[in-house]
Amino acid sequence: MLPLVEDENEWHRLRQDVLAWFGLEGEFQESLGERVAMLIWRLKRAARMETEAIRHYQEDVPADWRTSMQMAGVPIPDRKTRERVEEEYRMLMARLLPGEELMDKVLRYESRLHRYLLQMLYSGVEVVEDGGRREEDSAATAVGPGGAGRTGG
Repeated sequence: MLPLVEDENEWHRLRQDVLAWFGLEGEFQESLGERVAMLIWRLKRAARMETEAIRHYQEDVPADWRTSMQMAGVPIPDRKTRERVEEEYRMLMARLLPGEELMDKVLRYESRLHRYLLQMLYSGVEVVEDGGRREEDSAATAVGPGGAGRTGG
């Protein structure tokens, strides 16, 4: 959790939702659930980062348009013209996706997180199911066949 940019309460809500959804109890199961919650949180962070990068990239359009006009030696009008609006719109549309380097970085990170999340979900479900079976096996062994209690030995 990044204190200056992320809401600690949102993190706690997500963590609690994951633990409740899977019905996880005990320190071991809760640590697995927390790991799942962390992976989901990081996936959400990657999506926010991508959105913010695009937003900042688009915010630069007016300044970039002005710079391109200056470099071309074209006079900059005092007010927006139809041509300027059309050019800025074209620039905005061209910036709906982040640059290739950033997009590759985000996609690799998201893919890795998604793979880890699926692995955790799969192994976590197995652990929870096995834990339930072990408890049933222990109860059956303690009672013994026909409901008789097990004797020492």
